[in-house]
Amino acid sequence: MHIFIDESGSFVANDTPGSWCVVAAYLVPERSRANAEATCAPTSQEIKLGNVSEISYLAFLEQLRSLDGTLYCTAVDTGTLTVSDISYHHQRQVDCLNEHIPRIRHPDGRAGHQHAADRFANLSPQLYLQIVCQYNLVFNLLTRSLLYYVQRVPATLSRFRWRIDQKHRGSSVFDESFRAGDDRSRHTD
Repeated sequence: MHIFIDESGSFVANDTPGSWCVVAAYLVPERSRANAEATCAPTSQEIKLGNVSEISYLAFLEQLRSLDGTLYCTAVDTGTLTVSDISYHHQRQVDCLNEHIPRIRHPDGRAGHQHAADRFANLSPQLYLQIVCQYNLVFNLLTRSLLYYVQRVPATLSRFRWRIDQKHRGSSVFDESFRAGDDRSRHTD
């Protein structure tokens, strides 16, 4: 199973309703991977929707449709949120992370959890909103795709390969939040 994840939008709260930000994932079985990569990445640079004609965009969607893949997305209208809304939600999540730290018995486990909670607490409102969307997306795609593919292409569930669009080169707090335990089965662009 190959999972391609990318986002669109700034994830910055603003005063303009209809300011949609999206995180999407396209899942494709191994047997269709080469065709999916050729369809999704025909050039070395990212293609922006505003630079593509409607006819080309519809042709692209038709190509994707023929590849046995599934598409999942999560969206948020940042024009309906304020920075204080996002910060309040963020702080509640940090409090939940910190709530159980005193009960962790092993010192290394407690220190590791505290480190992760501190890094999570330092996310900007923009990155926090994006990570909430991305977590929601990953939860939904896993719970839904497993049931879908186990009935259609069960062998594709033996290994998951993630291709997640990185924010920038290097490792950020955001990118580390999605680092898989087995780096051999994960690739980021």
